[in-house]
Amino acid sequence: SPKSESPSSSPSCSSTNKKTLGSLLCEWVPQYIELKTKEGADGDCCPPEFHPKVPFSWQVSGIKPPLSTPLLDLWRALSHPDNFLYISIRAEDGA
Repeated sequence: SPKSESPSSSPSCSSTNKKTLGSLLCEWVPQYIELKTKEGADGDCCPPEFHPKVPFSWQVSGIKPPLSTPLLDLWRALSHPDNFLYISIRAEDGA
């Protein structure tokens, strides 16, 4: 069967491996954003930090949610009747 070349992602039910808006953007548009993780003093992993590589903006159904928002939560709250979650990104002019 033919393989799709478009990025695909299915939200994870695991609380330790929740895909967020930021992690999705890191996968789909790595030229705009990168993920940096740190390890805490006790060896636990700290929450991920997302760092833009270039100025850009994003919206999901007309709002700008935090990059730490789980995709499943966004989909449940903002998906359209066709069950798609529309995410728009736009490169901005540099300063």
